[in-house]
Amino acid sequence: MSIRKTVTLFTSIAALILTACEGDFRSRAQGAINEIIVVMDSTQFDSKTAEAIRATYGKYQFHMLNPEENYDLSFTDIRSNSQLDRLKGMKNVIFAGVLDDSTDVSRAIRGFLDAGVEQ
Repeated sequence: MSIRKTVTLFTSIAALILTACEGDFRSRAQGAINEIIVVMDSTQFDSKTAEAIRATYGKYQFHMLNPEENYDLSFTDIRSNSQLDRLKGMKNVIFAGVLDDSTDVSRAIRGFLDAGVEQ
């Protein structure tokens, strides 16, 4: 094999390896950095759990010139599988629910967890 063929073959293989291994094929998460989407059953929006989430993540920061909230909280419920798929692609999502409940949110949380966690 001549040197020219060897160099061409080596260059082709190197170019193939460098272009094939580049990039991340996952889509980037959508949403604002300062927004948190809280997914819980709509009957629980005024519960102690929701109030604890508001107190923790939605509280105001007073060390700035003008007090600002840590995060903008958006409470939502799961209404369809397409909405759940859209929520999976969002930034800063909190799923809050009871594991042994029959709501859509609880079923989604159980679906995310390993079987050993539920015990």
